[in-house]
Amino acid sequence: MSNKFTTIKKRCNYISENYEVSKSAFYRKIDMSSGSFRGNAINTPLNSNAIEKIITNYPQINVHWLITGEGNILTQPDISKENKQLNYNDSTTNNTSSVEEETNEKSYTSPEKKNRIKELEQENKHLKEMIAIKDDMIAILKNTTGRTDSK
Repeated sequence: MSNKFTTIKKRCNYISENYEVSKSAFYRKIDMSSGSFRGNAINTPLNSNAIEKIITNYPQINVHWLITGEGNILTQPDISKENKQLNYNDSTTNNTSSVEEETNEKSYTSPEKKNRIKELEQENKHLKEMIAIKDDMIAILKNTTGRTDSK
């Protein structure tokens, strides 16, 4: 995908316009107001806290695309083909992981288990890479804004 959305805020608007997330709900989830995404304000940088909330709340959004506009919008592009619904990651209300739910619902045969384990290992590797990218991007953003505080 070419970088037709020149600012990160324009990419945020694209997410809410094209993936069935209302703009107002999206802005609330990242602790921002709609005024930050209109007029001249859309050309100003997005703070690192908002970026972190997007990454945390919408893990299927590709961090690299969000920051640079390059690559696929989703970490798994095939998700968007039929279902344009983004899942909001609300860790405060869901204490059971999707893996636990899935394995509780299905009874796998031995070859299926091996395939599923391989899939989960690949997904785990991908998620670890995404976390590392997120951490790198947060560090870069903190350095460019002069923030030195840590969590």
